[in-house]
This record gives sequence, C-alpha cells and structure tokens, in this order.
Amino acid sequence: MIMKALTQEYAIEMYGKECEKRGIKRGEKIGRIEAAVKVCQRFGTTLDEAINMLAQDFGLTPEKAAQYVNKLWQK
Repeated sequence: MIMKALTQEYAIEMYGKECEKRGIKRGEKIGRIEAAVKVCQRFGTTLDEAINMLAQDFGLTPEKAAQYVNKLWQK
C-alpha cells in the first residue's frame, strides 16, 4: 500500500512538472510571436506580409497566423 501511494504521488509530481514545462514552452512561443508582430508593424510590414512571415517562421497555418496578427496588431 505504501509503495502504491508513493508511486502515485511520484507519477502526479512528474505529470505536473511535464505540464509546467509545456506551459512555459507555449508561453515563450507566444511571446516570440507577439514580438514578431510588433516588429512587423513598427517596420511597416503589411498585414498580409506579417501573416505569411508568422506562418513560415513559427510553423503556423495561415489561418492561425492571421488570428495572431489580427489580435495583436495595434490599430
């Protein structure tokens, strides 16, 4: 019984650490995307160019890239 409880506790801890790593990685990617959109806008890139650049550089579909650009582009 004690070993089973320790094994479950260890599994839960490892799962939590893995989830934390994934969350950090996702947050870093989103931060890079936000920075890229700001740089595109600052240097006069068109919306279409910014969408294409995000899709290529971050491996996004054009639709997902357009969602990011439309959300982050300062009007």
